[in-house]
Amino acid sequence: MRTVMLVAVMAMTATFAAPASAQRADDKFYAKGGLFFSNLDSSIRIDGSAAGTPIDLEKDFGLGSQKTAGFGLAGWRFSEKWRVELEYFRLSRSGSTKIDRNVTVGNTVYPVNGTITSGLSTSIYRLAVGYSFVKGDGYELGADLGAHLSDFSVFVEGTGSLNGAPATARRETRSQLVPLPTLGLYGRYDLNDTFALVARADYFQLKIDKYKGSLVDLSAGVTARVTKNVGIGADMRYVDYGLRASAADFTGKIDYKFYGPFVYLDIGF
Repeated sequence: MRTVMLVAVMAMTATFAAPASAQRADDKFYAKGGLFFSNLDSSIRIDGSAAGTPIDLEKDFGLGSQKTAGFGLAGWRFSEKWRVELEYFRLSRSGSTKIDRNVTVGNTVYPVNGTITSGLSTSIYRLAVGYSFVKGDGYELGADLGAHLSDFSVFVEGTGSLNGAPATARRETRSQLVPLPTLGLYGRYDLNDTFALVARADYFQLKIDKYKGSLVDLSAGVTARVTKNVGIGADMRYVDYGLRASAADFTGKIDYKFYGPFVYLDIGF
């Protein structure tokens, strides 16, 4: 309901605003920042000397399935058809719950009915260089090559036993930077001097040495330029990425999905 109200206010503001004369598909510098109202679905498995327990972080460990986070994006068109973009946002959650089964994380076994505290933080950076192979007065369609850098940090702590020893307070922590190169498509169409439709899609799947990663990143929405250089917008976004690893610093898997609306302020000149 909160998101619907925000979008409604944005639409009303744009409707009664004076038309803008800027051609937004030709903005040389542009930026946007706002809030992401995300729904989350995440699971992990952290292996030790044997395979760990697959864990649904929302259902098994009580992490919240919804999170509001800030984000920012900046772009520069350094020629008529070439551009570069940088984006950043961070999702961080923690929770505590009583588990209903034995859970193995790394080499620690947390027994049934024990209380577990856990957390997952993800910082996401996206850098892409794009080329608009179709570009006209108020519209463009292009492709880009870039990278998603996802910095995972996960912890689990509680009373557990290590290799069959008596139970003590134990904390298992893993951190991993996952760089995934991406291929993407993007498009924009200015409906009039105020409204524009925007969309993008990124995809990649890659296996290097002891790591395997995959990524799908989709978004689509509408922006409204309410003055010559300032606008507002709302996008729906879906991101699904995962990591499989069998390396010394991390062995196991992480699967992470998040989706929901972005509401933002849009600036271009």
